[in-house]
Amino acid sequence: MWGFDLTSLGNSAAKAGGSFISDYFKAKNDRAWQKYRNAMVQISRSQNENAITLNENMAMERSAASAYNIKLSEYKTKAKAQVAAAAAGIEGGSVNQVMFQLDTNAARAQSNRKADLDAQLLGFQNAKMSNDFQAMQTMDYATIPSPSPLLAMLGFASDLWNTDEDTKQL
Repeated sequence: MWGFDLTSLGNSAAKAGGSFISDYFKAKNDRAWQKYRNAMVQISRSQNENAITLNENMAMERSAASAYNIKLSEYKTKAKAQVAAAAAGIEGGSVNQVMFQLDTNAARAQSNRKADLDAQLLGFQNAKMSNDFQAMQTMDYATIPSPSPLLAMLGFASDLWNTDEDTKQL
């Protein structure tokens, strides 16, 4: 016959039930913390992305202002050169050569401005990609298992079996 009493049966049932309930709430708490940490990672990623985008927009705005200033300077310089040539009574090839040189200088300045902007935009794109990769690596994708009532019952049965074996040895 079974060599255990109701006390050991009650202790085993309480132990198995308490363990299951404890594991259930621990898993629930772990999932909540995981969700919170992942939300904080996403918020941080979004804030970084906003800062990068703001810097990107400011760089494009500076570049547009620079393009305007280069074109304005080109017009003013050409106008001054034409007025000076007309006042001196100079015309022909030498004036055309000066105008060509002014066009070349303005085109070179615009080309340098565009190259600088392209390099900055590429840097911002790389920063955004790096920010996304960092967020993906920081996210917690672990599966948090739920406790199994079946395993709790097996633990209960195992405790009963061990209690029975201990009783037989006495």
